[in-house]
Amino acid sequence: MKHVRVTCKQLDDEYPEPLVFDVVLGDDNRPAHKIPFAGWWGKPRSNNWLCPLVFRPDGAVDCGGDPEDSDEDRHWRTPFHETAFFVGTKFYMEDQGDGEVSTFVVTQLTDLFDLSVI
Repeated sequence: MKHVRVTCKQLDDEYPEPLVFDVVLGDDNRPAHKIPFAGWWGKPRSNNWLCPLVFRPDGAVDCGGDPEDSDEDRHWRTPFHETAFFVGTKFYMEDQGDGEVSTFVVTQLTDLFDLSVI
């Protein structure tokens, strides 16, 4: 198993934002545990748009929000826990509120134990 940071490029938006998350991958490069993993969509340390994310084992992507927000307002869906992550892997997230789909491609995997690009 390896603990990696996955960096992705958004493919289908006029103003694409990077997607970054940390995950433990098994020998097949799929998430090794059915536990939530965290990341962000956007650019930290800037005044650009930024959305923290929690990738849940049931395929929901929780974008957070207020307790008054509906389930659809704060969740996307993705096959995250079934995806094998390699440089070049494509996957999607679907907004549960309006059905918008965003597609991403993995551009970098970084081993978080030795901080080397793999």
